[in-house]
Amino acid sequence: MKDRVHYDTGEITFSIAYPDSSFFDAIDPIFAHMRTLSPKGKRVNVDFVLTEGKWRILFNETYIAAAADMESLPLVLQENMIILHYQSRPYLVAIHAGVIGAGSKAIVFPGVSGSGKSTLTAAMVAKGYYLYSDEIALVGNDAKISSLPFCINIKEGSWSLLKDRFPILSDLRSYRRFDSQRVKLLPPLNLAENRADIYAVVFLEFDESCTESSLVPLSSCETLSRIKEAGYQLSEPLNKESLEKILSGLLEPGGFLLRYGSLEDALKEIESMLNG
Repeated sequence: MKDRVHYDTGEITFSIAYPDSSFFDAIDPIFAHMRTLSPKGKRVNVDFVLTEGKWRILFNETYIAAAADMESLPLVLQENMIILHYQSRPYLVAIHAGVIGAGSKAIVFPGVSGSGKSTLTAAMVAKGYYLYSDEIALVGNDAKISSLPFCINIKEGSWSLLKDRFPILSDLRSYRRFDSQRVKLLPPLNLAENRADIYAVVFLEFDESCTESSLVPLSSCETLSRIKEAGYQLSEPLNKESLEKILSGLLEPGGFLLRYGSLEDALKEIESMLNG
């Protein structure tokens, strides 16, 4: 394949040169919803070079990352596209979190990998709520949340939980993560177009022995500690003004710990919170 295929994230157009049709078949489905024939704005040329048995990813001829094979390369590419996308936007803090919304309200689910945030995010989207992201809560300088137009990452352990909500899951190709887990990528259905206020910050704790779900308020210190554990990135070093914005935007809405024993219980708790 000689011609580049263009994918517009709203901030950047990634123009990918596919070495052959197998690359296109593996990568294009992940970004097909962003495909465009009219590149605009900032443009990044993406190329792949095989070196010492690994595929190197180049953005505008600059080495970005490498992957051993086509089972892992698409996920590495997506991760680096997400990073460049949000770092190209003005923001206050980016938190490792899923985010869903209703109206002008957004609920943020910070958590480490495996905490259940992507599964709950996807299930909420299947019920008609807006998707902001399953990976990054992008908090702007005004403390509002912006959406990221990338797929939802569903790990193998959640495929059975979500297959009835997303019949397309059974037909999607799977990829291998850095930790060898298999992942399928759901297109970003019901992606939010408008920015939203943070309505609550909810941390997830799944316990299959839990017979009754509970939503426990957290102190400000505990909320900040859990956000730190989930992972975050600041756009610039903290100063008094930015610190006050972060504390106001994240702590005033309130932090909560959701303990639950089933996905249905978690959905009921979050829906009740949004409708309360």
